[in-house]
Amino acid sequence: MEELRLWIARKLDLEPHEPADVDDLVGLGMNSVTTMTMVGSWRRAGASVTYRDLAVSPTLSGWWAALSTHTGPPPEPQSETATLIDPEAPFPPDPFLDFICG
Repeated sequence: MEELRLWIARKLDLEPHEPADVDDLVGLGMNSVTTMTMVGSWRRAGASVTYRDLAVSPTLSGWWAALSTHTGPPPEPQSETATLIDPEAPFPPDPFLDFICG
């Protein structure tokens, strides 16, 4: 966790012993762009952590828990529409096509 503390301190221009485990990182100056940049770095390194994982608990201890839980390769991207579309279902009626072809 000390390596994470040092990395966050460097990103937020804080002293190396800061932040404390339970300090609100947003209150210390963490913003969404920096967080997303860090998530991208961690994902390239093999963690499957997401922005949402970090946003729910913006503290050093919360981020450490998220990173510890989300190790390994990133999950395969899932399309929400992929599960909603039945490829065997007929197309719904289209009044415009009915008018043109009808």
